[in-house]
Amino acid sequence: MNSNAIEKRGKTGVLLVNLGSPDSPSTTHIRNYLAEFLSDKRVMAMPSILRWLILWLFILPFRPSAIKSKYQSIWNGKEFPLLQHGKCLVEGVASQLGEGFSVNLAMRYGTPSLQQQLIELQKQKISRLLVFPLFPQYSSATTGSILEKVLRIISSWEVIPELVTVSSYCDEPSFINSWVSRAQSCMEKRPDWILFSFHGLPESHIVKGDISGDICLKTDNCCAVYNSSNTTCYRAQCFQTAREIERKLNTGDIGRSVSFQSRLGRSRWLEPYTIDEVRRLAEQGIKRLMVFCPSFVADCLETTEEILMEVKNEFIAKGGEELLLVPSLNSENHWVSAVAGMIRSRLEPA
Repeated sequence: MNSNAIEKRGKTGVLLVNLGSPDSPSTTHIRNYLAEFLSDKRVMAMPSILRWLILWLFILPFRPSAIKSKYQSIWNGKEFPLLQHGKCLVEGVASQLGEGFSVNLAMRYGTPSLQQQLIELQKQKISRLLVFPLFPQYSSATTGSILEKVLRIISSWEVIPELVTVSSYCDEPSFINSWVSRAQSCMEKRPDWILFSFHGLPESHIVKGDISGDICLKTDNCCAVYNSSNTTCYRAQCFQTAREIERKLNTGDIGRSVSFQSRLGRSRWLEPYTIDEVRRLAEQGIKRLMVFCPSFVADCLETTEEILMEVKNEFIAKGGEELLLVPSLNSENHWVSAVAGMIRSRLEPA
């Protein structure tokens, strides 16, 4: 597209959105981040008064100091990995998209904020806005929350641009191939088992998202097939991602399983929990365990600290010998090209 055409039509704004991190590993910044995060009604789906009481009486007075050391373990002195990798991803995608696009990074919670980055795009008089949540599997607590906040912000604009959203890309070939490429070095070490560990969700979130009304979590194999009846189900999307990576990776006779990590609170969350599955595998004689975390497209607290430290230590304590974490996609060339390609495909005429 030439410069005259761009000036006439206006740029396309692209907003890549991830969850966010505290501004630093200080107790105050962690508390501020958790307060914003857990105040979201899509994250803690309960009556507002009950959410407020739990948050301010039980979580915020104690949890920030309890997890401070975890955040300190991944702090580079300037920023957290999620922000660092996000900036690099934006730079790479912007370079591939070229003239006519303005690519920004925003965080749903913390900085850079959605409000701030949308204002920056508005100032450029964009004619189209594409919102790309960096969550491959849709859930109300992540992608749903991002899209709701974006709509709330731009609803006050005098001129609302054409809006394009990317809701899910759990089995997009370029996304799957990016993971397969990242896994090659780990596969060379001949793992005994492959574990796909996804971020957990309360089971109540899954049931609420069941558009059929009578499928989710009713049977043990409700996610065995990915079809029109469960495409909005987070759990079904996770299983589909795992199946597609396994198929493209050509794992042969290596065993595999799916689990869910990062549980918070006492309600029933998706099972099996990753820490329990890792213990089970070690106790059954698995010595070399390879772990994917395909709900995280950038390394963060959940991959670098939870899996590579906490879960790895438990695996070895129970008899395992080596845990091989497949690095996240971060800003690797395959992933940069995949994101740019998905953006272009969403903007092409039907």
